[in-house]
Amino acid sequence: NVEVSRNTNVEIISNNAIGYADLKKDTAAFLSQPLYESYMSLSSYIKHVSYQLDKIINNYSRVYFKFHPRESDAFKNLIKLRFFDKVIFIENQILEDFIEEYRPLVAFSFFSDALFKLKSKGLKVRFLYSEVDELKNKRYLRNISNIVKQLEKDSEK
Repeated sequence: NVEVSRNTNVEIISNNAIGYADLKKDTAAFLSQPLYESYMSLSSYIKHVSYQLDKIINNYSRVYFKFHPRESDAFKNLIKLRFFDKVIFIENQILEDFIEEYRPLVAFSFFSDALFKLKSKGLKVRFLYSEVDELKNKRYLRNISNIVKQLEKDSEK
């Protein structure tokens, strides 16, 4: 929502991304982010992740949890302990290989930029930042709200 006061040509670049095939509609992925490094405490992050995972588990037969490469061992151990029997944990695998191997239809994260890439390749995406008090009023996240709403609306089709 930025007004441009100069005469600028706009060109739309088509997206030539090749989508993933045979995505599994009963399968979801949660992409973790080490938000406890700058946005909230570790205990608060675990609380929010746990709440979201409980909801996701109730709606999908299979749930994968992909750790961010910078994730702390403390977080990994705590979340694995809490969900060891309900979630399949993925470590040390790049995102593209993870999606190719496990083929989840839906990807959840608080505001990972990976969701934009996954959406362009055919996955349904859900941004969860608006459900977290520590995040929903951050100025830069409010600025992407319209984009996120459109992405998620397109994902419902």
